[in-house]
Amino acid sequence: MTDKTAYQIRKTAELLREATGVGDIRMLRQEHLMTFSNIMHAVPPTYRKTPKEREMTLQEIIAAAEAAGGKQGFAAATINRNLGFVGQIIKHARSEGIPLDPLLDTRDLRETDPEDEQDKVASFSREDLQRLFAGPVWQGCLSAGRRTQPGVVVIKDALYWLPLIAAYTGASREEIAGLAREDIITEDGIPAFHFRPTEIRRLKNRPSQRKVPIHPHLLELGFMEHVAQVETGQIFPDLKQRKGRGTLSDAISFNWHKLLHAQLD
Repeated sequence: MTDKTAYQIRKTAELLREATGVGDIRMLRQEHLMTFSNIMHAVPPTYRKTPKEREMTLQEIIAAAEAAGGKQGFAAATINRNLGFVGQIIKHARSEGIPLDPLLDTRDLRETDPEDEQDKVASFSREDLQRLFAGPVWQGCLSAGRRTQPGVVVIKDALYWLPLIAAYTGASREEIAGLAREDIITEDGIPAFHFRPTEIRRLKNRPSQRKVPIHPHLLELGFMEHVAQVETGQIFPDLKQRKGRGTLSDAISFNWHKLLHAQLD
């Protein structure tokens, strides 16, 4: 379990306790799970993000959102994720021999989301990609501290490679950020990325483990030379995981979004 997942489970347990008033899992009943689900449909998505709301009860937060006409309710994916976490807590308690109500079941409370997750994320058009990769990071920037300003300096670090690899493989930012030297393999003379769980990177599920050939353009740009010269097992040693819930790819998030705005806005 990652720090981020552990944090999400703790926050879900806190919300369950506050929504139901049940602090002992042995006292939890199916009607409490229904109450929990109803609360998730009523609270605003950004609840408890302001100092004022941190001092308010859930009912006060819900009433304030209703009065203001603001958006209420978590997204279907968030509701289902939280119900899944509660299901894990219940399963773990039973495995430890804690006596629980046998009727506890979160499955019928799950939401059906009519919109596919992929449809919620706007895709880059071919023109977008052409404009993006015509930017200073790939064509020449002013300096290491001025990556969005045109110049003659090309720095082949994580900010340079991650978007290129993502464009050619479809892999997620974190999958790429966690690549280790042993994840760069050769099969039948073809160099490839081997996306698999490691000590520094987990994958979403078993089908996420895969081998993807390295595109010839990446080879032309010197990716294998980059791999050969790194002094650590990590392909992108400039990415450092922050303490707490941060991920490796968070290290370039600011510069990446700054670059997107500079090239596509």
